[in-house]
Amino acid sequence: MPSRVQPFAGFHLDTTSRTLTAPSSQPIVLTRTEFDLLAFFLANAGRALTRDLILDQVWGQEVVVDTRTVDNFVSNLKKKMGWRPGMGFRIETLRGVGYRMEVDE
Repeated sequence: MPSRVQPFAGFHLDTTSRTLTAPSSQPIVLTRTEFDLLAFFLANAGRALTRDLILDQVWGQEVVVDTRTVDNFVSNLKKKMGWRPGMGFRIETLRGVGYRMEVDE
C-alpha cells in the first residue's frame, strides 16, 4: 500500500504510517487521538467544525466525553507542534461553534 503523505506548512502527516514530521524533519510523537484530530482538521481545512462533529468523527459516537475535551486536545496538539503565528497554518477557535483549520498556500 502506498504511503499517504499530506504536506502542510512544512509538516508532513503520513496517514499510512501514522506519523507527523516537523519542518526540521524531526518526528513529533502524537497520541492516537491527537493524530486523528489533526488528520480530521486537515481533511476539512477551511470548514467550520462544531465540537460535537469533531467528537463524533474523532472520538466516535459511542464515546461520551465533554465537548471541552476537544479544547484540551487542540491545545496539546498546538504545543507539540510548537505552533506560533506565521507558521503557515492556524487552528482557529470559533466562539460558540468549534474550530476551523486554515492552511496557507
